[in-house]
Amino acid sequence: MILFPTGYTLSMSRYLSGADPTKVISAKSDVDPKVPQIDTATTATLAFPTLGGISETGPADGLTATLNVNFRLPQRLGFLPRWPNMSMRVTGTRGTAELNDYIMPWFYHYITVQSSEQEGEPLRKRTEKRYGNLGWTT
Repeated sequence: MILFPTGYTLSMSRYLSGADPTKVISAKSDVDPKVPQIDTATTATLAFPTLGGISETGPADGLTATLNVNFRLPQRLGFLPRWPNMSMRVTGTRGTAELNDYIMPWFYHYITVQSSEQEGEPLRKRTEKRYGNLGWTT
């Protein structure tokens, strides 16, 4: 899952997995060289318990979530601030589902699903987009 800011990503990861993370698989942060006490970007991969509860080879072989936050996105045209990437992607054995901007769905958001009837078959892609519908949320 990829999202800005981390709190929303962690909450969505907990919601989708139905559990709290059990392990930090990896974590990395970038700091501002002028002010090293301030993180400008952070990436972390968390392990969640498997759906059955116990895994034979450890917590990392179950569900994982990758959280990304970057406060230093490059500007557009050299001066326009970039809109944050607020999205999440779930990958399963038969495809992926991506939800973009679920934090502010009344502004703009879309859902893209790529799936197949069975594992290994070609993926079909479908996207639904909504712009500025105040009453339409996901």
